[in-house]
Amino acid sequence: MKAVIMAGGRGTRLRPLTCHVPKPIVPIMNKPVMEYSIEWLKHHGITDIAVTVQYLSDEIIEYFGDGRRFGVHLHYFEETTPLGTAGSVKHAQSFLDDTFVVISADTLTTIHLQQAINFHFSKQALVTVLMHHEATPLSYGGIVTDRNGKVIHFVEKPKWNEVCSDLVNTGIYICDPAIFNYMPEHPPYDFSQHIFSHLIQQEYPIYGYEADGYWSDIGIIEQYHQTHVDLLNQRLVSSHYKEIAPDVWIGERVNIAQEVKLEGPILIGDDVRIDAYATLGPYTVVGSRSVISKYASLKRSIV
Repeated sequence: MKAVIMAGGRGTRLRPLTCHVPKPIVPIMNKPVMEYSIEWLKHHGITDIAVTVQYLSDEIIEYFGDGRRFGVHLHYFEETTPLGTAGSVKHAQSFLDDTFVVISADTLTTIHLQQAINFHFSKQALVTVLMHHEATPLSYGGIVTDRNGKVIHFVEKPKWNEVCSDLVNTGIYICDPAIFNYMPEHPPYDFSQHIFSHLIQQEYPIYGYEADGYWSDIGIIEQYHQTHVDLLNQRLVSSHYKEIAPDVWIGERVNIAQEVKLEGPILIGDDVRIDAYATLGPYTVVGSRSVISKYASLKRSIV
């Protein structure tokens, strides 16, 4: 099985973080967000991955390279103009000759993918949409399915009077390559707004899989911050970091003055200097090579 990571968006809702940095490289817990998608796919045995790029593509390609240092093989498909979500995947059609997974570069999840794949094949689905429960579904695409899981309706960013369920579209799809037969030759076009709505009208087998596990769509600044809080709460911290006190993790070559006060959960990157009488935490993430000056106070901050 193969996968495609959609990494071409401009990330305008994450500005100023994305003014000079492509969204896939924006750090989450001091690691580029797209690295989490790569690790998730690799964890489930998928190592042959297409990456669609457009905005600041050179920086993405330079950082991730051929994927070898992450234990995967990355194949880049560059768009000269934005093609939409489905259009960008269509652009990689020559590579996607087997059942494949679609995920956005700004998605962070612990969903058990193999269970969703098993569901996909059991239903003989053309597409399986991974769904997730959200307490406030207004910012996402809502989905309505029948009792067998077949999708009967999509509602893009519904109003409260249009909400029929708390299940939302995660933007993670399992697709049979036959889906390309239903995509026009000339993009741009999107999955949920164009391709899926047409397939549902024609009663093609599109199914929704109700997924457990953590999922975050890091599309806006508020969710970017909340994702850090979630990962700290769940102690989802890379093994690169050493826990020196309860819920206090530090990287390598960190210099902390004796008079510093640390209140977890906190993550401190590599080559950080924290001067005397500084106070950090809780829910603070300090990036690598940062200097926290004398008497500084940080709380619920990402530096």
